Amino acid sequence: MNNTEININNITNYQHLFSYITQSTDVFNESLLFNISLGNQFGTSEINNALKGAGLSILAKEKGLDYQIGEKGENLSGGQIQRIGIARAILFDRPIILADEISASLDDETSNLIHRYFYNSHSTILEITHHSSQSDLKKYAKVVNFNELI
Repeated sequence: MNNTEININNITNYQHLFSYITQSTDVFNESLLFNISLGNQFGTSEINNALKGAGLSILAKEKGLDYQIGEKGENLSGGQIQRIGIARAILFDRPIILADEISASLDDETSNLIHRYFYNSHSTILEITHHSSQSDLKKYAKVVNFNELI
């Protein structure tokens, strides 16, 4: 097998390499904790790190981890729902994070907080974005502008 072939029998091994942060995070009519952990067991420090990195610490402190977020996240703002997806990626701590417009529903301060977290993480971040400042782009090891490829 050459380097570009993937053995379909081992595909589950590759799934554990990636976290995917979407523009529209799927949430469940469950607790904040369940929506971040997806029912998996994590330590308190891991949960707190994910909440802090995703800018959800204040929500967790004010409402608690048992806070019911409601059907389709009706008890949260769009930015809070998006940050649940970010917290999942932080919590599951996979080596590669695919991030699609992770700051689309976030204010500048929260976006900067989250980007600082990812810039300093050990994960490889592949971010797709349409709106980035030149100063932000300089923080990445590699930037591909698809408009220049056409």
